[in-house]
Amino acid sequence: MKNEKADNRAAGAGTCVVHPSTTAFGARKYLLSSVEASERRKGVYGGRGEIEVATMELMDYLGVLGPAFLVRSPMLVAWIVGIVLAARMRKRGGGKAERLLLIGCCLMLAQQLASPCPQVLILWLIAERIGTTAASIGWATTMVAIPLGIIGLAGIICLVCAFWIKFRTSLRSDSELKGGG
Repeated sequence: MKNEKADNRAAGAGTCVVHPSTTAFGARKYLLSSVEASERRKGVYGGRGEIEVATMELMDYLGVLGPAFLVRSPMLVAWIVGIVLAARMRKRGGGKAERLLLIGCCLMLAQQLASPCPQVLILWLIAERIGTTAASIGWATTMVAIPLGIIGLAGIICLVCAFWIKFRTSLRSDSELKGGG
């Protein structure tokens, strides 16, 4: 009784107390929302202060990745088309510009594919109760988002250099044609 009152006081103070319990498969259950906690504490769910919530399993994480990739699908298709075109241009005797175009498209595709990682990381940190504060979750996602930003920046730099080299060489060939004729 004494522990139950302490748990209810802690839950009422803005933090939710989760009592470990197991499912038939032995997975631990975790708190997903404080609203459920307050409703259970009030007796809406008929509980006596114990909070039992859904388990974060592989399908939950894939459920986050599906919509994330659906939103990114136009960009993924565009970068794949860019890779195919750059590879064909490179195969036909392309030079440095085509190589940079291919590298830039590959980097941008990799960045787009890895960009949902911070969302999944946030869910995992919350579900596993590793990220106990917003600051710790923010720092963890920052450590993942910074390399993603660097990869995207490197891709953009490669693309800009490829277009610059191609533009510069086309200007030289135009001036040579005009001057030689």
